[in-house]
Amino acid sequence: MTIRRLIRLALLLCAVIVAGSLAAPCAQAEWYGYEDPLGMLHLSRTKKNDKYKPLKNLERGKGESNTEGDPERYEKLVKSLRENDAIDDPEGPLTGFTNLPEVSHARGIPSSLTPQRWASRPYPHPSASSSYMKFIRKAAKRHSLDPLLVYCVAELESGFVPGAVSPKGAQGLMQIMPGTQRELGLTSPFDPAANIAAGTRYLRWMMNKFKSVPLALAAYNAGPDAVLKYGGVPPYGETRRYVALIMSRYGRLKGLEVSGSG
Repeated sequence: MTIRRLIRLALLLCAVIVAGSLAAPCAQAEWYGYEDPLGMLHLSRTKKNDKYKPLKNLERGKGESNTEGDPERYEKLVKSLRENDAIDDPEGPLTGFTNLPEVSHARGIPSSLTPQRWASRPYPHPSASSSYMKFIRKAAKRHSLDPLLVYCVAELESGFVPGAVSPKGAQGLMQIMPGTQRELGLTSPFDPAANIAAGTRYLRWMMNKFKSVPLALAAYNAGPDAVLKYGGVPPYGETRRYVALIMSRYGRLKGLEVSGSG
């Protein structure tokens, strides 16, 4: 091989390396996503279908967190969605991260679980005994709530494990915090009947306060003060995902008309 050919090959190799180094940052910095009619945010590193629009400037800066409860990151994401016309229905009532990496777990539910998959789970839950279903119907009737809604809350909160305790200290089938237990006069949080009765009563309080199922659910999860502070479902990933999962499940069960089952 001549010296001239070696020089040409070296120059060509350099050109390829330079081109690759220039293109790499652009590809790495791109996200794709859209907001569906329920207000759920769908994000991906690849364009999965035509709904996914390119979203710029979503990379984390040095030292920037990527937790679900980061309001600034959430606002930045929503702003990018709106600027890129990536919203199917701007009036969608709910919003939550569906597949961002490094997200936290809400009540032990894997972050990879989508509202659609949660909604299609078998009904009733294998651990929802006939006595639990009876307690739910009795409490729901007493507090003028749909028993299916109460069921959905208990299902997501504890998976119908009466002795469940969350990392934050919530207890029982409907995962009631000690402070709320005192407000409700609940002295036996691990008694299924008492816990369901108290949790249903608290859900009714939230319904009376906010006149909206999604807002009542948000208050049940994050507390009424957080809902008042943000004027809606708070920008906490856990809470938004919690509301979306229950609303999806509730809507599915209502559509199947299974309220008389169990």
